[in-house]
Amino acid sequence: MSSVSDLDPAGTDLVESGLVESGLAESGLAESGRAESDLPGPFVAWVRRFGLEGLIRGPLLRTVRVWADYCSPPGASEAAMSTAYADLALWFFYLDDYEGQDFELLFDACAQILDRADVGEPLLDGAQPTLESSESAPPGLLPAFADVVTQIQAHGEARATRYIQSRRDSLDKIRARIRVSRDPHCPAFDYRAYYDLRMVSVYVHQWVVLWEIVGGFCLDEGQRALPEVTEARRAVTAWHILQNDMRSVERDMRAGSPNLVLLHAEHEAPDIHASVAEIRGLFDEELENFRAAQATVAASGAEGGWPDGAMRRYFELLEICLTGGERSFWEISERYDWAALEALLEQGEPAATALSAAGAQAEA
Repeated sequence: MSSVSDLDPAGTDLVESGLVESGLAESGLAESGRAESDLPGPFVAWVRRFGLEGLIRGPLLRTVRVWADYCSPPGASEAAMSTAYADLALWFFYLDDYEGQDFELLFDACAQILDRADVGEPLLDGAQPTLESSESAPPGLLPAFADVVTQIQAHGEARATRYIQSRRDSLDKIRARIRVSRDPHCPAFDYRAYYDLRMVSVYVHQWVVLWEIVGGFCLDEGQRALPEVTEARRAVTAWHILQNDMRSVERDMRAGSPNLVLLHAEHEAPDIHASVAEIRGLFDEELENFRAAQATVAASGAEGGWPDGAMRRYFELLEICLTGGERSFWEISERYDWAALEALLEQGEPAATALSAAGAQAEA
């Protein structure tokens, strides 16, 4: 497996990094293993304002904390980090991990928020749906979803429009993935179709859109459409989905969710071992694709350097998504478990058969 940095594969265990502050355990905010004082102050206030202490805690908060801290631009303001935390917690990880059978109700409610934002209507209107669990879906949940959109709208209509569309795309793809794992009558994915879905649902593009806005380095439409910029963003996203699904095989098997490695073994390779070997090779290929695009843009300015500061910061963010992504994958080992896959493969043919059967079941 290639590495994008010289990072310690073991990472630093945040859960063991120190004692939480007095009184924080009851709120749930400190269950990531970090003191509340280490979290962005506006984010802590936001969680309490909407009564989300029982939701944004433990593994969810820990995952958000690691990804946001490692994959955000250096020197970001506290306000920007707070918005990033809130967006990542609700508009991605909460939806992506939602286990309620009423997921269609939740996703419809979120889609309505985005639709209303798109036409300038109040984001919430009338009675809100009652979701299954009052603990995981407190009364303030949908208002909190809406508030994240409101925070983005404060940066201007044009920027908010891009954010809204990116979240709508993500919402649709995450919903499609959940449907396949819950509804036996839902048409299954093959490898190519699921790869295309993951290129949207993995959230790299959405994360970049967010930071263009709150980080203050929005590209213009012409810059964003440059072939090298498009290719760099695509390569970073592809690297993420391959890393993610390789490290999530066991978790996806337990959840009955589709997984690229399992689908690749079913449709594109003779067995799971061949799939793992081929996908590992793609890690290097996508890194090389990113580096080539980056080098071209970095020398495209009038004096042979970066064309402007926004483009330089944009590519710095893509670079951080790689280096920070690798650190996060190693550190959040309870979610992204490379060792579990390798242990299963080392068991030989029985493990390979079990993995392939799980892939077939995900399609059934």
